[in-house]
Amino acid sequence: MPQFHAADVEAPIFPGPILPDNNPPSAQAILALAHPFTVWNLYRVVHDNVHFEHTTYGYFNAVLNTILPTERGYQIEVQYPLRRSIGHQYGSSHSSIGGEYRSRTVRGQETNIKYPDFMVTKTFPMPLDSPRRKHILTIIEIKVDSKDLEVVSEDPPRSTLAGAQTQLERYIDRIMRTQSISCEVPFVAYLVYGRFYQRVTVNTVQPFGGNWDQPEWIFVRPSPGHTPFLDILSQISATHWNMVS
Repeated sequence: MPQFHAADVEAPIFPGPILPDNNPPSAQAILALAHPFTVWNLYRVVHDNVHFEHTTYGYFNAVLNTILPTERGYQIEVQYPLRRSIGHQYGSSHSSIGGEYRSRTVRGQETNIKYPDFMVTKTFPMPLDSPRRKHILTIIEIKVDSKDLEVVSEDPPRSTLAGAQTQLERYIDRIMRTQSISCEVPFVAYLVYGRFYQRVTVNTVQPFGGNWDQPEWIFVRPSPGHTPFLDILSQISATHWNMVS
């Protein structure tokens, strides 16, 4: 069987940089890109008594990819690993499709890697002799709980919700402290918990002990006609529509 090499694949034509849009859409127009049945399916899985996190990914991913279109450089990255910076310590191997793969070499087993459910980035097409560019716009962590109404209304919150909030804060802390990651301040992240969500805004570079907005729980109605969570994400899309490389 012949060996397949990446170098054998004809390179596509460089598309050029993302150009400003002279007539960028509004947030309402972007939200309308999501078909009603896609939005409905998303809220069905959020509303229903679902306990398997992986069953929600497809519904969120389908909606996110419509209101954050790839032609404007938006990219939805599932379970993106947030890792501490270790400089340029790499091991290398050759892949089955040719070329060299590099892996990080850390003395002992690498621990404390954080994996947010969804990271929304804007990536820019760069020439082959240029480094890749990626800018983080937001992260989304999803928890589905059939008793979300009871959990969210409790003060103090029960351990499952408190753990989810701490998890999100640690993701944000890692992002803010990693030099190789590009993002803006204030930074916004979302914790979706059953039929509710929190919008968490960080106004300082180091969130622990810094200036955090006190988030309120917002109820997500399982209806395509009332989509506050997607309204905000559509606004993010509209805001960064003309971010160009």
